[in-house]
Amino acid sequence: MGSTMRRLVVATLLTMLALSGCAQVAESCDERAPALGDEGKADGPAGVDVLAMLAPGEGREATVTGARDQLGYVLYAEAGTEVKLEVTHRGSSRGFDSYLQLRGPRRADDGDYPEVLATDDDAGYGQLSRLTATVPEAGFYLAQVSVDEEARAAFTEARFRLLLTCEGSRCDADGPIAPMGDDVHWVRNAAEYRALSIQAYRTATAQIEAMHAAGELPPSWTVTFDADETLISNAQHERERQELGLGYSARAWSVWVNRREATAIPGAAAFTARIHELGGHVAVVTNRKAADCDATLDNLRTVGIAPDGILCRVGTSNKTTRWQMVEDGRAGDIPPTTLVMWVGDNIHDFQAMGQEVRHEDESALEAFGSRFIIIPNPMYGSWARNERL
Repeated sequence: MGSTMRRLVVATLLTMLALSGCAQVAESCDERAPALGDEGKADGPAGVDVLAMLAPGEGREATVTGARDQLGYVLYAEAGTEVKLEVTHRGSSRGFDSYLQLRGPRRADDGDYPEVLATDDDAGYGQLSRLTATVPEAGFYLAQVSVDEEARAAFTEARFRLLLTCEGSRCDADGPIAPMGDDVHWVRNAAEYRALSIQAYRTATAQIEAMHAAGELPPSWTVTFDADETLISNAQHERERQELGLGYSARAWSVWVNRREATAIPGAAAFTARIHELGGHVAVVTNRKAADCDATLDNLRTVGIAPDGILCRVGTSNKTTRWQMVEDGRAGDIPPTTLVMWVGDNIHDFQAMGQEVRHEDESALEAFGSRFIIIPNPMYGSWARNERL
């Protein structure tokens, strides 16, 4: 991101700090929650971010912070297996005072790990933790690393490395905790999904080209996009969470965003390039947090999408104010402009729209296929909170 664009993005976002709440009454606008697999499932014990599977001999490294001070890894063990877990000296921050628990087995009905099998404070090197426990039955267990209670008041951040070894029986899973759901399978593998996405972007292209040919586009014009499941796909992340038997986790989501591995939605790169060819601007207004904005921009550019401005979320997830900022010329390199089209996967990605429109006459959806272009997303969204009739 150039220095001018970065300053404009940061300044734009800081003006939003005083804003809070969602302007769409009776609707939660946070499109990331509830996420895939979060219906009736806990993400481990309350407050624990479960990050990945843990295999024998595989040292997993992560960072705990004051805000995210309980992290978990899932392991599989056969009945009678002696499980050894250690927060190792190598790979862990100097002076880190860890606390280690082994919980389980996992309950199939809600995904929780209610029983604590073993705990340790500082049986390892220095103030690091090490424990050994024999698991009572075959199943999935949770290794939970946290900051020692007495050290939390002065704690800010530390890295750690967690190592698993097993004796007496198997300690690795043949497969994931849960199978891939039909929603993620459809997005990742269905010809229909690819066809629908390409169809949507071809419709958008035809609309813009027709407006251009008819001289209907203003001197400065912009198409505004959501990011997730609109320009880039997070289906791989959703698959990884599903296979852990988990739903949305803020920590795991931020780790995924910073991996910069989201792929382009079919048709998205070609449409954004066509906008630039015709003299327009590309704005991205996303509910990814401001702290993840640089990683998001990097990811977009990697897959061939070059926004002229990007506005991430600070405070409210409602996008109305940020759309106005785009029009006012307060988004990256975009001058004062007119928004001529909205593209998104969530009903809240469109001006003056909410889930209540599903009860209205078809005329309320008249803009779809012209000014509004929607990309299919069966994995998550505000629709998940609608009543199940």
